[in-house]
Amino acid sequence: MELSDQYIAGLFDGEGHVCIGHDDKRMNVGVSSCDRRVLDALHDRFGGHVIEHRRKLLHQRTLYQWVLRKKDEQRTFLEAVKPWVVVKGEAVAAAFAFLATCKNLGGDRHVEVLSKDEWQIRKEARQVLYRVNANHGQRLVDRRPAYAC
Repeated sequence: MELSDQYIAGLFDGEGHVCIGHDDKRMNVGVSSCDRRVLDALHDRFGGHVIEHRRKLLHQRTLYQWVLRKKDEQRTFLEAVKPWVVVKGEAVAAAFAFLATCKNLGGDRHVEVLSKDEWQIRKEARQVLYRVNANHGQRLVDRRPAYAC
């Protein structure tokens, strides 16, 4: 299945996420869907992993999540969707700020020695994501509790 960058950006705007851990060491980027076919196409093009989350109740559909954890894969994906995102523009900008502080773009396994300024950039990127995610939830759903990845 061949997906255009515009379609992928729309899917990411609606069902995607950018999360930075509370320790500011790791970031993941991904998309959730109940239809695995689209996520498999994203996996084929950008890499990452497709994870299956089975629901506890019989009437609930299985949820699939495509996740990128490697920084080089994240950068490739974010560069593809950046011109087309509407809702997640700030989240993409925060992700690029985080990636700019990464010396090891191949993965997370090696310890990175960061300057105080680089840690501050990561902290600010996480705070932007927290605010954007919280505002996004409040705008689209009435009185739903705010969330942050």
